[in-house]
Amino acid sequence: MCFLAYFGVSAALTLMVPYYQIHHQGPLPEAFLHVGWGPARYVVAVGVVCVLTSSLLGDMVPMSQLIHAMAEDGLLFRGLARVYGHTKIPVMAIIDHSITLWVQ
Repeated sequence: MCFLAYFGVSAALTLMVPYYQIHHQGPLPEAFLHVGWGPARYVVAVGVVCVLTSSLLGDMVPMSQLIHAMAEDGLLFRGLARVYGHTKIPVMAIIDHSITLWVQ
C-alpha cells in the first residue's frame, strides 16, 4: 500500500512538472500551481498537515507504552517505568518520548 501511494504521488508529480523545475521546499503544492490549479495547492497543503499530525499522534501513544513496558522489564532505565497515581499513566515514558521527538 505504501509503495503504491508513494509511486502514485511521485509519478503524478513527475508527469505534472519536469524534474528540473520541481521546487524543493514544497514540491506537490507547487506542482498544482505550475499546472494552473491554484486552489488545489491549498487542499494538498492542508492534507499534508493532517497526515503528518496523525502520523505523529499515532507514533506517540504506543511508543510511550512500549517504553514503559521495556523499563518494567529492565531493558531501559527503571525511572521510565514510573506511573502516575491511580490512573497508571506512564508519565516519565511520555515525557521522554516527547523530548525525543522535539529534539529530532
